[in-house]
Amino acid sequence: NGIEFESLDAKDAKIIILLLTPETEPELQLKLLADISKNFHAIETAEEICKLQTTEEVISKFKQLS
Repeated sequence: NGIEFESLDAKDAKIIILLLTPETEPELQLKLLADISKNFHAIETAEEICKLQTTEEVISKFKQLS
């Protein structure tokens, strides 16, 4: 299951990432977006994250990716 997010492909969103970065560091946001894009390029990464059960498991997986 996902969340209706008015996406272009009309599919429900299963992973939503919110980036909060200092306004004075725009390059940090670009770096984080690049890292996210690189790590989620493979659909298997997103599928694996969707199968995780706890917040701790998700945080652990994100740490492994970075």
